[in-house]
Amino acid sequence: AKVAFLDDESVISIFPNTELYINGKQNNQVINKNISLIRGIVKVNVLKQKYSKFKLTTQFSEIECIDECGFWVFSNEKEGDHYYSLYGTGYISNSLTVNSIALVQDSTITSFIDSLIKIYTTTITENQLLESLLIDVGENKIIDNKIELLSNSNILEIKLKNNYNVEKKIFLNYSK
Repeated sequence: AKVAFLDDESVISIFPNTELYINGKQNNQVINKNISLIRGIVKVNVLKQKYSKFKLTTQFSEIECIDECGFWVFSNEKEGDHYYSLYGTGYISNSLTVNSIALVQDSTITSFIDSLIKIYTTTITENQLLESLLIDVGENKIIDNKIELLSNSNILEIKLKNNYNVEKKIFLNYSK
């Protein structure tokens, strides 16, 4: 399922077995959004936040997007929160964090109950998991496709590149 906000075109993709509440407060023509994620998986794309605020809260942490930002959140009682940053400007905090932790592209940020927030580079395995979730719901986009005919041969090379800049090649041998 997806939720799209009409004021700024931000989108929340909601995956199976997810429970969340969406609250908004309208101020003139903008909506300050506050999402309460109880458990589950969401992918969030927040577009320009000129005058409004976008905040997502779980039982372990809170993220606020200042401008544009994109991220995934996996949240459950056993494993806490896992944020996978895609792009943009946002800040994560929890009850033990004095300062907020900034989203860093291609990073994973974890937050557990009664523990500090940790940040590390997103692994290939984690990227493959995120991509497989998109494929499962038909949202994966191929970023770059190229088809080349190798000179003076009967071989066709097709290059495919996904969201994470992973390139695959397919070679087709044919007869004229």
